Amino acid sequence: MSTNTQHVWIGWNEIAPQPAQTTPATLNGGCRAVQFYSTGGVDQGDLHVHDNWIHDSVCDAINFSTVNTDTAGGVEAYNNVIWHVGTGPTPTTSDSNYTAMNTGWIASHTNPVLFYNNSIYDAGSRLLLGANGDSGAFSCNTPCQLKNNIIQLVSGEQYRTNTMISCCASDLSGSNNVWYGASSTPTQTTGNITTNPLYSSTSSPFDLRLQSTSPAINAGVTISGLIYDITGLTRPQGSSYDIGAYEFFNSGGSLLFNSLFSNSVVR
Repeated sequence: MSTNTQHVWIGWNEIAPQPAQTTPATLNGGCRAVQFYSTGGVDQGDLHVHDNWIHDSVCDAINFSTVNTDTAGGVEAYNNVIWHVGTGPTPTTSDSNYTAMNTGWIASHTNPVLFYNNSIYDAGSRLLLGANGDSGAFSCNTPCQLKNNIIQLVSGEQYRTNTMISCCASDLSGSNNVWYGASSTPTQTTGNITTNPLYSSTSSPFDLRLQSTSPAINAGVTISGLIYDITGLTRPQGSSYDIGAYEFFNSGGSLLFNSLFSNSVVR
């Protein structure tokens, strides 16, 4: 979404710029999966990225690069399932950011970018290939509020990019997130869970639904207006919201629709 784009909803898509490539060939696909970026324009607002499967991006999965969080509607990403993103290699003659979610703005605004009930696995592995350090699950160069997200990384990845750690650590806030697989759990968020979230499968075919013994079940906070998960299952199914894009299903649940995601298995 380029210069001065406003009022956008991106939902119920599978976005895979570099599918089925062990070492992505950047000339065959895009750097980022979803990007909002004004070149010479103004910050963009009323932006919503929700209920998508996003995977195999060379750079960021979601890049809110030039955003106005004070616009009515705000800027948010929720109910997204994101895996194997920020892989690299360098897309052009200069390095980029390699994250699940990246934020920035031209002028400062008051409200945070909202990330809630996303399920993330394997983000920012470009770091393992010797990137300049801008690799990780998140790079918040604006205030970011994280609630009810699962962030599971593989060995050698990190929750925040080096640039965020050095310049913008205080921009992170939120609660009730699962952080697993990397060291240095962010202390700016509260109610952290640091045990294995027990995704159903973290190998192909990936399945980021929760197992019945997952610590993410009934461990989230209520998000006003978020009444369905990525499959259309009503929230909550138990005593509280589950963390992540999927509510754990029980026989008492009701489905809103039969969608592409109804099987809940990544293909």
